[in-house]
Parts: sequence; structure tokens; C-alpha cells
Amino acid sequence: MSHPTPLAPFAELLAAEYPRTGDGIFLNSAAQGILPRRTLAAMARFEAERAYPNRIDDAVLLDVETTCRARIARLAGGRPELVGLAVNTSEGINVASLHLPLARGDRVLVARGEFPANVYPWLALGRRGVETVFLEKEGAHLDGGRVEEMLDADPAIRAVAMSLVQFSNGHRNPVEAVGRACRERGVWFVVDAMQGLGAVELDWAELNADVLACGGQKWLCAPWGSGFFVVADWMCAEVEPVRVGWLQVAGARNYQSLCDYDLRFERDARRFEVGTYPYTALLGLSESLDLIHTLGVANIAAHSRALLARLEEGLAALGATVVSCTMPQCRSSILCFRADDEPATRRVHAALLAGHVTCALREGSVRLSPHFYNTPDEIDRVLAIVESAWHAPARAR
Repeated sequence: MSHPTPLAPFAELLAAEYPRTGDGIFLNSAAQGILPRRTLAAMARFEAERAYPNRIDDAVLLDVETTCRARIARLAGGRPELVGLAVNTSEGINVASLHLPLARGDRVLVARGEFPANVYPWLALGRRGVETVFLEKEGAHLDGGRVEEMLDADPAIRAVAMSLVQFSNGHRNPVEAVGRACRERGVWFVVDAMQGLGAVELDWAELNADVLACGGQKWLCAPWGSGFFVVADWMCAEVEPVRVGWLQVAGARNYQSLCDYDLRFERDARRFEVGTYPYTALLGLSESLDLIHTLGVANIAAHSRALLARLEEGLAALGATVVSCTMPQCRSSILCFRADDEPATRRVHAALLAGHVTCALREGSVRLSPHFYNTPDEIDRVLAIVESAWHAPARAR
């Protein structure tokens, strides 16, 4: 039976980009996304040209860089000059941790349960006398009002670092509200957008962030080794880079004067980029972003919400405990659930894997993370496996 979703008008495009070649169901985009055909083809062509390097001149490389930067800016809602190219989320988080003017005695507030990429760079600042303090959540979800209370109670908190979406339960954090609270109090705000950007809507202009960091390999369906960061205008104008490479200085792209050694940095986000770009990975990111722009993030988010609503309804009928927030304001594209107890949850997860459903077990919950290439029929098949593994019909109701 066919179930229309907001992406129904793109059925032919999605069939071409993601031909079904097996019986497996991939519901693990929170770990890695599936590369579309256009991305695979573009990277293969580009690498094949390396056999004849004369075909890849400076203009070709510059086009890869500028096109990718422009498509990232369109996705995030920022300007291309505020976009820095990177290889993963951690690089962007380190742009923040190394360059925000934090001093001995300052504190950085991080929510308990953050992915380690958004924790370790801040903990490392302890060597400079900067302390990381954790926001202890009441329950699974983060309360923006609690962040405001902590900022008001502790003026030593000079920065807040937060994920757009929690990796372990799929909760979309109130980053816009937290960003406003930080801006009102003169506190720097850093967002790890890895677990959501491309599948949930976000606008840099509404974020009030100083740095946003993201990798490409999950919801952006791009290759490993692709990523980016977005920085506030003041960082481009005022901050001296800690790490220095050859491309971030003004005039670096004038290959006729490379030995002039003029240590003046670019007046945009390029001042924080270090070294030669991973062109093939960035080309792949650019191609995948082109597909996402064609589909529209709003359509992708609505498609995911429709799939997750179907999952929630089926899981509720089975008596499962949905750990993820189901309210519209904190809905992402991740749904986590538990069975009666930990052994039962593990049995359900094992049954899903045995049934060729790729998913994850995170923090004691089964994590399902559908994306634009998943279908309602796949959700029904997943629910049937859960029911069979859990013997739900035989349970007392």
C-alpha cells in the first residue's frame, strides 16, 4: 500500500538517486547517511581526472571551493564569507574552543549527555584554567529556561556549547531560545549542528551563535572528511588565528607571489581554515547539498515527521516507551524507544539487525533515524519485526 508524504512529488528523482538493490532497510542516518548517485558519480569523475592532472587546473579547484561554500551558506542561512570549510565537526568546535577569548577563571556550560566531540575540546581548556561545567537535565530533555537560570546565577559562565539535536534521544534542543539568552547576556554561543542540519530546519540569523560546526557524513549524505563551520562577523574581524596554514592568508591564491610571506589573514571565515582542501570530499558534499536544496529541508523535515508519527503510533500500540520528545518544537528525525526492560530492548534491537534493519542502540534505547530516502512501507515492516520480536500480542494489556 502506498502512503503519500511531502516528498511524493520527488519520487522519480529519489528512485534515480537511491535505486533499491536489496531487501535491507536503512534507519541509521544519525550515524551516517547514504550517498546519492550524483555524489558518487561526481567524485568518481573528479578522481578519474587525477590520471590526467592537466585537466584539473586552479579554476576547477576554485569552483569546487566556492560552489560548496555557497551551498553551505544557503543551507545554514548565512553568508558565504562566514563559511569555513573543514573535514569534520570537531574541527569547527576547535575553531570555537581555541579562538573564543576565554580566560582563566571563565566557565563553559555544556549539557550533560552531549556527544564527546562537543565536550572534549572544552575539557581540554582546563589546561588554561577554563572550567567546563555541566547542565544536569531533569529528565531526557533540555530546558532552555534552566540555561537562563544558570547564566544569571553564575556570571563566570562565558560560553555555552550545545548540540542542535541530542544524539542519544533525538531531542531538538531550543537553540534559538538559548542563543537569544546568551546574546542578551554577552555570553558566547556554540552550536554542534551535526545531528540534524539537513533534516531539521535552522536559520543562522535566528541562532545568535558565534560558531556553528557540522560534518557532512550524516544527515547531509556526504562523504567522510567533509564538513564546515560558520562564524560570526566579529570573529572574522577581531580574532587572530591560533593555527596557521598557507591558504588562510591574504593573497594566498596569487600563485605568482607565494614567497612574499605576507602574514595578513583573510577578512572572512577562511582565516580559520588550515592547509589544502579535501577537494574530492568537498565536491561530494556540494553535490549532496544540491540534492537537499532540490528536495527542500522543510519537505525533508515534514517527510521525517510523517514517518516518525507512524512509528510512534505503532510503538504505542505495542506498549513501548518512546524516549524521544514528540512535541513539535523538539521533534527531530530521530526516534528512540525502549521495550519492557533492558534485556527486552536488546532483543528487539538484535531482531531488527537480524531482519536487515540497520539501526543503533544508544544509551539503553533503540535509535531509529529515517531520512528522505525512507518510505512509510519500510516503517510498517520495522513495526512488524518489533512486534514479532517482542511477542506483543501475548502480553497482558
